[in-house]
This record gives sequence, C-alpha cells and structure tokens, in this order.
Amino acid sequence: MGGIEIYALSVIFVLGIVGLIRGPAKELGVTMALVVLLAVLAQFDALVGLDELPARLNDMLDGFGLGSDNEVKQRMAAWVVYFLVIIATTFMAYHGQDTLKFDMKDPPGITKSIAGWLAGALNGYLIFGTLWYYLRELDYPMQQYSWFITQFTDLAEDMVRFLPQNVASPLIISALALGLLWWRILK
Repeated sequence: MGGIEIYALSVIFVLGIVGLIRGPAKELGVTMALVVLLAVLAQFDALVGLDELPARLNDMLDGFGLGSDNEVKQRMAAWVVYFLVIIATTFMAYHGQDTLKFDMKDPPGITKSIAGWLAGALNGYLIFGTLWYYLRELDYPMQQYSWFITQFTDLAEDMVRFLPQNVASPLIISALALGLLWWRILK
C-alpha cells in the first residue's frame, strides 16, 4: 500500500484531468461549493469543538444503541461524518441536476485546458486535503485497522502544512467563498 501522499497526489492529478475535460467554468462552480463547505465546516468546528465532537456524536449514537466506549471508534465515527458530508457535497457539485457553472468565456487555445486542469486539481486538493486534515485532527482513527500505515514519509509530514485548513484561516476561507459567490452573481 502506498503512502497517503501518493493517494493525495493521485486524487489531485485525476481531478485535474476531470477539470481538463469539463473546462474551467464548470470546475469553478465545484470550487465554489467546496469553499462554501470549508467555511461551514470551520464554523461547525468552532461551534461544536472538534475535540468534543467524537464524545458528543457517541452520546447521540448511544440513544440508538450504537455508541462505543472505545475512544478510537468514537473518533472514527466523527471522521466518517466528515467524510460523508464532504463526499456528498462533492458528488452533488459534480453531478447535480443543475450544477453551478460560471458564466464566462473560455480562454482561447491551450489556456482553456490549463485553466481547466488547474481548477480541477484545486478541487482535488480541497477534497483530499480536507479529508486528510480531519484524519489528522482526529489522530488518524483508521490506525485501528492493520491496512492503515501510521508511519509517514518526510514528504507526507511536510505536506500536512499545506492542507487547506492549515493554509487559510476560517476568515480567509469565508472571504474566498463570498468572493466566488459575488463573481458568480456578477458574471
């Protein structure tokens, strides 16, 4: 099994190819949905507290007889919630009935392909980077499974500094979401 950085780079590359095919206008619509999601998650984390979420979620699951005394399983349940929200948002942004699309002229020639690839790669970075961020913040709850490698390469450790939530504060993410919304409305 490859390291987590191989998966990250693979997702970024593949979604770059998707962006190349779909074009920058459609990919920017997905980017807007993902940036809004990041802003909402930042507010949720500030409100609930990421450190408290596993216990709170476990208390809720206890009501259905699904709770666990195992702290690692509680953190895993919290990560699964984040995973489902991120994947559902991504799926809807890419495959919704009427996907968001920026009303803009495609750049001429190869510039369109490059812009599409870059926008798709950015989306891959936002998706996988956010999943990785929550894995790390919840202390890699997948370590309970033998197939998950908990020893990371130097590259993986360095890449953590560049995860979306480590690069931009919640205020910057919210401002970016607002900027994309204004751009979408004004175009």
